[in-house]
Amino acid sequence: MSLPKPDEVQSIDELAAALDAASHPERVAWLRSLRRRHVHALWKQSEGRAVTPEHYVYEDGAPRVHEGRNTLIVPSMRNFQKRFARVGNEIVGYNHPLGALVLVRRIQGWGPFTVIPSEDVPGEIWVDYRSKPKLQHSEMPRFRTNYGPRWMIYGGMIDAMRRVSRDVTVGSSISKSFPVGVGECFALVREP
Repeated sequence: MSLPKPDEVQSIDELAAALDAASHPERVAWLRSLRRRHVHALWKQSEGRAVTPEHYVYEDGAPRVHEGRNTLIVPSMRNFQKRFARVGNEIVGYNHPLGALVLVRRIQGWGPFTVIPSEDVPGEIWVDYRSKPKLQHSEMPRFRTNYGPRWMIYGGMIDAMRRVSRDVTVGSSISKSFPVGVGECFALVREP
């Protein structure tokens, strides 16, 4: 099955229907084929498409992997994973590096976050890096603060998230510490 890119469809609903009909490996292959312009287009096209924090986790508390593709300048750093889980009343997670990102993990850290409803846009959620999760998940790396040496990457950052389809979401990184937002976008495909 050949899935269309965002600029090859008349509406986001058409793309969502195609993604929903595809298998998980087909969605991941589609994700990995996206270019920067496609990911930015997904962000714009998905405006107003609500997502809930529960979209990101399994009910049993096991970590749920979301394959990711971002719009960073360096192509070898575009593929990554976000891993989410419920711990107590919190949804927590971290960024799991792939490819060239593994080399910079020691500097950037894991980027732990919590998932909360957006304070700005109803229906969006935030992947919030501003404070360390209160509880540690036993199957995730030890969470440390995103401040100190990691400040330039995660300090004050939030990923605003929107729904594209049943299993695909899109995010845009914004900074609550600086007057100008980060502006990088990324798309995620959750595992079944």
